[in-house]
Amino acid sequence: MFVIRIRKDLKLTQLEFAQHLGIDRRTIINYEQGGKIPESKVKLINMVVDGYFPASMKPSKEIVAEKKEVLQEDKMREISDLKDHISTLKQFLEEKNETIMYKQTAIDKLKLEIEELKVAK
Repeated sequence: MFVIRIRKDLKLTQLEFAQHLGIDRRTIINYEQGGKIPESKVKLINMVVDGYFPASMKPSKEIVAEKKEVLQEDKMREISDLKDHISTLKQFLEEKNETIMYKQTAIDKLKLEIEELKVAK
């Protein structure tokens, strides 16, 4: 929720902050409610904060550190989710491979039985 803190530190309304960023106010609301912020928008927020406002209006170092921490946590969560998905897919493929091997073994046995029956006739 670092967007709220930055906006409040800058003493801007949602609409004013959105206008500075060139985006819709609803997008700011989404970010403030925890919506994912694209990396390009994070860079834009940093540029706006660094370039257009006096040092007295810039967010504190704590807010910047918190923002970086939140982004890092998001990345770690995404990596963890991807690892979970990969693990699930590997398990699924292993199960399917076992099923295929079992069915192939059954087919091979049936072929042998058919050949034995042909020979017995």
